[in-house]
Amino acid sequence: MTIPYERERMPPEAMIAAAREFLETIRKRRTVRDFAPDPVPDEVLALAIEAANLAPSGANMQPWKFVVVKDRELKKRIRMAAEEEEFENYNGRMPDEWLRGARASRPQRSVVSPDRRSVAGRDVQRLRTRRPRSVSIRTSPRAAAATGPS
Repeated sequence: MTIPYERERMPPEAMIAAAREFLETIRKRRTVRDFAPDPVPDEVLALAIEAANLAPSGANMQPWKFVVVKDRELKKRIRMAAEEEEFENYNGRMPDEWLRGARASRPQRSVVSPDRRSVAGRDVQRLRTRRPRSVSIRTSPRAAAATGPS
């Protein structure tokens, strides 16, 4: 059974305003690997998972599973495993063509050492090749403004 899609059309001015608002939201999006220690309310988690479940997928099957991890030690172990995988991607797993594309399209990055001192974006590649265990690589608007284009 097909459910018809019905939605009231917006006037052009409203479309433009909505598109600008959406663009600003997307421009502010960042990959963050340094999170606040305070817990996220369960209702917020449930709403985020509900929204993610509505994302399109092949045959509309939504084949993913979501897991909420609250244990700090387990989160740390997951992060370390993810960083190991990322290291492998950038240092041998991915073909050169993929790496060139990733480097060309990446935003300005900053490296934040354990003592919270930033290193300019041009040093990221050098640090990536040393298997950092206590260095966080993150993207931030402040880093981009402070270090300029990569």
